[in-house]
Amino acid sequence: MRSGPDVFKQLPTLNVEAPSHDHALDEHPILKQLEQGEQDWSAYKTWGQQASKNFTTVLDFYRRRHGRNPPPGFDKWYKFAKKRKVDNLGDYRAETSRLMGPFEQIYDDLRPFWGVEPQVIRSLAARMHERKTDGVVGVHIRNGAVWKVNEGPTEWRADTFVKMIEPFVKDLPDMDIAINQLSKPRVTVPWDDLQALLSTEEKGRAQHDFHTVNEWTKDMAGFWTDETPKETIEDPQWSDISGQPYMHSASAACPPDSKARSDNMTLYMAEHASSQSRKLSIIGNHNRSIDLCHVGPHIASLHSMLHSPSNLLNTARLVPVFSDGKTNVNNDILYPSMLYWDGSTDGDADYAYSDTYDYAWDDKNDIIYWRGTTTGALKDAAAWPNMQRERLVRTLNGTAMAGTNVSVLSTDPMHPGAYTQLLGFSPARFAQEHADVAFVRGGPATCGRNCSALESTWGFRNRSSLAKQFRAKYVVDVDAEGAVSGRFRALLMSKSVPVKSTVFREWHTSRVFEWVHFVPMDVEYREAYSLLSYFVGYGGARVRVGGVKAKPEGGGMGGGEGGENEGVYVARHDVEGRGVGANGAEWARQVLRREDMEVYMFRLLLEYGRIIDDNRDYVGYVGDGSEVDDSKWGLELLGFGN
Repeated sequence: MRSGPDVFKQLPTLNVEAPSHDHALDEHPILKQLEQGEQDWSAYKTWGQQASKNFTTVLDFYRRRHGRNPPPGFDKWYKFAKKRKVDNLGDYRAETSRLMGPFEQIYDDLRPFWGVEPQVIRSLAARMHERKTDGVVGVHIRNGAVWKVNEGPTEWRADTFVKMIEPFVKDLPDMDIAINQLSKPRVTVPWDDLQALLSTEEKGRAQHDFHTVNEWTKDMAGFWTDETPKETIEDPQWSDISGQPYMHSASAACPPDSKARSDNMTLYMAEHASSQSRKLSIIGNHNRSIDLCHVGPHIASLHSMLHSPSNLLNTARLVPVFSDGKTNVNNDILYPSMLYWDGSTDGDADYAYSDTYDYAWDDKNDIIYWRGTTTGALKDAAAWPNMQRERLVRTLNGTAMAGTNVSVLSTDPMHPGAYTQLLGFSPARFAQEHADVAFVRGGPATCGRNCSALESTWGFRNRSSLAKQFRAKYVVDVDAEGAVSGRFRALLMSKSVPVKSTVFREWHTSRVFEWVHFVPMDVEYREAYSLLSYFVGYGGARVRVGGVKAKPEGGGMGGGEGGENEGVYVARHDVEGRGVGANGAEWARQVLRREDMEVYMFRLLLEYGRIIDDNRDYVGYVGDGSEVDDSKWGLELLGFGN
């Protein structure tokens, strides 16, 4: 069941003639999401502008938002950020929407630690690296410099981490940092325990201005040394849950009234499976779509991380582990992925952006494209076809979809501009023309003993650089076996449209907007053909790959040749696709630069330094803002309100 030929060999690309349509009459739900996304993005920029006018404003928003003073060194962080031309520095969160400031993730991650004694946190962070099989790296900062790095079996995470903090490490207090060396998140605190920790943090919010000291506490116990410690060594309580259904552990971290905690979880899964082919989802809330407490029971057997994760040591204890991705039920501390940092320079063919093949929009191929390895060597070989990458290849493969039907949205002939869900759309020919999705060749580490069977079924392609993917207008980004893919930043920087399917949050999740900078796709891919037909169009005058104009298909409002999909018509929305690609490229260059990662890390480690300080309730920045001369940078916020 091999895929067709590589459509990129059919360059030059398209000169598109899009059928005209009246947006005023267009009621397609995707258009509504595009409009809502623009409103949210505009509000985000407005909030950022209001909260970041100058240092005094940033201080005021911080204190109102968090109920305490910023940590010591906050003025140095502000100056550092301004020198790197980072303009949205405010702290804000709208209760009724997804809008949250660019550093709000830091507080979501660190708030529970206010319920743990600082010396306990220090002890945990200091010694988690000691057992190499636990998959933790230790970075130790003393006297404003990286004093020592205790590395695990591989070194690249720690080495890159040190490079990331080098520009500001001189302004950090002493600390030990435990970096997760495994690809999966590690910390899953039960719901009731987490609420108790958060309650402690909330009760501790108060302004202690006349007691506050704007300096770090010196000579605290519990930091790592080469000698055996005198104090108790804290146990992170790792538990090996490799190969076990992840929702069994994750459900305990969900609210008691959630689907994941219900006694009827199995019933939810069965009911969902029976109705999967009937329901069509267009994601309107990306955060909701990756909430495992809500969707976890439905997708538990459809994602390798949830089905049977490999090499996963988990703990139900709140321990300070830094990870580059996590689900909403995890309590790891997020930091910018090393893949993004390393990929922010030229020469990394797997993760770095290159404009070599990033043609102008009209010169790109009118297809959706993906290349990657399989999801990994699962213990349960029978589960292979259901995993996220295998299903992606099958769903968008014209040969595999022959003789099958999917749901798609089509114009309602009785109500111009309205759309109805059709259950019997045959996608095979459409996929052959507008999808190029395939596995690349890989060693046993990627697919274990199943490689031969997979290759005979799908016909593995040779590897190609990430840059070559940008010859397509729509490029899919999907989770690896149990981790973030590492390609999302480069995809955003291109003029192509990233189509993102994930269960993970990352450090930048709150600052990148669905339907503005990327197109979200459900883990089940139920809406795949509604997404593709919306942007590419279906029925009427269309253009095939290679620039050959197709005759109007079918009768009436369009449809397939020989009566296939007769009557199905979706207006082409190529301009909207161009807009998403352009927005993502411009925005990534403003908020996902190396400089942005440095500023985020500086802020994160100042806040982390405070929660491990014995006097954290009385350690903070107490100035009124007048001591920072904003005229050095100007009061205008470049990049906002344009």
